[in-house]
Amino acid sequence: NVYVVWMETSERRTQNLGQLKSASNFLNRALSASLQTVSTFEPRRIFITSEDDAAISYPRGREILTTSNF
Repeated sequence: NVYVVWMETSERRTQNLGQLKSASNFLNRALSASLQTVSTFEPRRIFITSEDDAAISYPRGREILTTSNF
């Protein structure tokens, strides 16, 4: 499995921001991971799903973490 970071935009669209990178699986021992991305859309919320493939257009896997609405 890979962990994909998604953004729900203010227009209620969903955008794949990329794969969460970590030294090991989901999070390392320090409970940290990294992602660098750029988007022209204004985020409404950010969430992470567990997926079989990082190169997908829409989330299909289980939602692991989410933010509150901005």
